[in-house]
Amino acid sequence: MVGNIKKEHRMKKRIIAASLIGLLVLGTSCEDKRDEFLSDYDTRMYFRNSDLQEQDCYITGDLTNYTVSVVKAGSELNAVADASVTMMDEAQLLAYNDQNVTNYSILPSECYTLNGELKMDFAADDLYRTFDVAFNPELIYKLPKANYVLPMVLNSSKTVTENKNVIFVKPNPIIPTIFFEKSGFSSTSLSKSGPDQVKLDLSVIIPLANKWEFEYTVKADKDLLDAYNAEHHTSFQMLPADAYTLTETNRFGLGEKVANNSIVVDKTKLDMGEYVLPLRLTNCTQPYFQIEEEKSVCLFSIIYTPAEIPLSLDMLSSNATHANDGTGLPGLFDGRGSGKHWHSNWAGQVVDPVYGHYIDFKLPNPIQFFAFDLWSRFENANGAPTKIVLYTSNDGSTWKEWKTVSMKLSGGDEEYNSSVFKSETPFQYLRFSGVESNAGNVTTGSFWNCGEMKIYGE
Repeated sequence: MVGNIKKEHRMKKRIIAASLIGLLVLGTSCEDKRDEFLSDYDTRMYFRNSDLQEQDCYITGDLTNYTVSVVKAGSELNAVADASVTMMDEAQLLAYNDQNVTNYSILPSECYTLNGELKMDFAADDLYRTFDVAFNPELIYKLPKANYVLPMVLNSSKTVTENKNVIFVKPNPIIPTIFFEKSGFSSTSLSKSGPDQVKLDLSVIIPLANKWEFEYTVKADKDLLDAYNAEHHTSFQMLPADAYTLTETNRFGLGEKVANNSIVVDKTKLDMGEYVLPLRLTNCTQPYFQIEEEKSVCLFSIIYTPAEIPLSLDMLSSNATHANDGTGLPGLFDGRGSGKHWHSNWAGQVVDPVYGHYIDFKLPNPIQFFAFDLWSRFENANGAPTKIVLYTSNDGSTWKEWKTVSMKLSGGDEEYNSSVFKSETPFQYLRFSGVESNAGNVTTGSFWNCGEMKIYGE
């Protein structure tokens, strides 16, 4: 008895599959190619878009329409014809899934409405006919998880193109979001010679046609900066509130997909240094919209740098320049390239337990703000500095320890950019003491080298 039941079940599946052989041989058609069939048949019928067709359905309280087109083609385009569209039933779709290794499920009928005639009579001058499917995104979103499609089959008394006779419309319900057009971390450099005010773009986007008016809020969030500094081992300051203007509450107008907003930074309110303005997108008043979490944060880095001080040989001196490795002190400013570097003495002839091997800079004028760029030796980073101690002086003899700078350079011609440092009092001499390097402890006899340097000061 059990064997007979299994045999009947196998026979039923074979019958269903056999009935679908001409129906379910699918291909993709995104273009109207009526001319392809002129020499083969007097009249052919087919779906303009066949096989799997996906439709994004934004959840906004409105229905989403999808238009189905049926095309008449052939050598006699002025012939009358008929067509009808039917929905696959569960058995047909099951057979299709078995044959094509798919996992489609039929979309429940309460999730869509068919608008238009599914039985079509083509007059002599009709080349195509259409009907609409109106999807309900909210109902689809609430369905149990499955690969839902609306499977439709084209029938006609005329010849139906077998690889364009079935369409699976797959509605994808999407919760609409708003987000920053440019999110994440970005840097803007200010200079003393540049304009006093700089405008930074803060546009917010929605990804669909906008039929609403609503508001959103942008607010500074110090917690974002604290988290960034902790994760990246940085020490950015919060941009002072009096150094920028920001409209916190903003509005999308009807039809607008981009809400243009901006921040104006006023450098006259800033000391030279490195700041960050961390902003978070909040409080969208459109009830169907959410804020896209991954694009809801902007961190605007504002780097107010002093002017570059051109290096020259008459402003440089050192206690440990190697005479036969590199180009001496000019190696700090003669360009980056093979053999063009400054190298400290590597024979252990200069040992200074306090300053290591240093370079002194006699500056043209007293400064309070200082920054530097440094490149490792062009060929490798074997002697690149890892710890620099900065000293200041106003007579070139009495030195005051100021800052300790740590860095990690692992390749040749690699660049390091320092922070902008502020001194409590002006100074005109700077000692750049290399005390540790990739080669070892310089204060006990090792060495360091440098492919190029730039210094900045005000």
